Amino acid sequence: MTIPADVTSRPRRGAIGDPAVLLPAVLHSPELAPATASTGHPPRRFAPIVAVSAPPASPHRGAGSAERRLDEVEAIARIGSYSLHVPSGRWVSSKGLDAILGIDGAFDRSIERWISLVHPTDREAVRGHLVVDVLGGGHPFDRRYRIVRADTGEERWVHGRGTLELDGFGRPQRLLGTIADITELHRSEDRDDELVRERIRDALADGGLRPVFQPVVALASGEVIGYEALTQFANGTPPDQLINEAHGVGLGIELETACLTAALGATEALPAGTWLSLNVSPALILREGTLSGLLAGRSRRIVLEITEHAEVNDYDAVRRAIAGLGPTVGLAVDDVGAGFASLRHVIELRPRFVKLDMSLIRHVDRDLTRQAMVAGMRQFAARADCEVIAEGIEEPGELEVLREIQLSLGQGFLLGRPKGRGQFDDPELRAPAAPLRTGSGDPVPRLGGDPPRPVTRPTAACR
Repeated sequence: MTIPADVTSRPRRGAIGDPAVLLPAVLHSPELAPATASTGHPPRRFAPIVAVSAPPASPHRGAGSAERRLDEVEAIARIGSYSLHVPSGRWVSSKGLDAILGIDGAFDRSIERWISLVHPTDREAVRGHLVVDVLGGGHPFDRRYRIVRADTGEERWVHGRGTLELDGFGRPQRLLGTIADITELHRSEDRDDELVRERIRDALADGGLRPVFQPVVALASGEVIGYEALTQFANGTPPDQLINEAHGVGLGIELETACLTAALGATEALPAGTWLSLNVSPALILREGTLSGLLAGRSRRIVLEITEHAEVNDYDAVRRAIAGLGPTVGLAVDDVGAGFASLRHVIELRPRFVKLDMSLIRHVDRDLTRQAMVAGMRQFAARADCEVIAEGIEEPGELEVLREIQLSLGQGFLLGRPKGRGQFDDPELRAPAAPLRTGSGDPVPRLGGDPPRPVTRPTAACR
């Protein structure tokens, strides 16, 4: 089994300065064994000592020398180990951990005294994680938090990990783990986060973002029936990347809202009778008042797109939030076939549109497996009262096969590239879209223009 590890090392010099032993420190160490009676410290199982040009063994080199080398490993890695005896609430620690916490042998090693070393801002959260999640729920201890060193009062960031051992009756017996000093790593992450915030501030400034619109086309007729609003950032960062980074530093909703505001402000350039598709995160949908305020008074039909990559923790809440936006707002699940959620978003959210990821459409004309998948999704959509939109159509052969499969809607560079507001000045582009009809003559359900007359379908599984 391969386990990712952060390895640092320092050569130990011999008597004449030659490299004698390389001491590697692996931050992702295996589970620790119970404390030994001889040292009072839990044994540490780091990477083995690796001989580079080791001198002959000395009769004076024994367990004490090995212990010193392990202490060096902990010092290099800025990590220490502990063993907590749960019934008594007492713990023992390695020299490396003592150095991190700034304690000595006289320190009272009780749970409460350990908690007292946690920074007051993080104290209750850490206590709750230990008591509720670990001791109460049996989960591993895994948390970043701040400590205040006992000797100097210095604030440091640490990452504590631990594995709980149970006795024969299933009761917590021992918590074994490590605590690593990650202060420098945390400072580096803070610097990276500040760079992200700076890019987002640039994007939110005047001229920092520009809405563009890519057409959604009826494959049989070539008629444009809707547009997806996309965003181009002046700093050149891909939109998905910048929005994901923004959510990572707590500015995701702010950036998404700015993108939607710009797109909605440019919709007067779009042809009448077409609907507008907006990319949104579940977090934005659940943000009370934000979407309803943006969409209030809009006459154009709106489709909200949730990517299949997005994690949804409460499907019922998302459905209720979308329903609360009114009958002119529908839902689409984007990137189907590419995300971790598989088809669960489609089943749980019951969208009006299912957008097949371009990875399924690419070279579909040369791949029978892709053709079978697309045809299967079309059959599913027919029974579930959804419409399938094929994304990323770029080659005539792909379009031809999708028409043969009788897929109704598509999107891609072959059908139309994204355009900005100033590129919709052609009067023909601004003409109302004509009704799209199926082979039987019935209108295909659509969100733009007047509602079509009902089409008989099986019981809906998503709408």
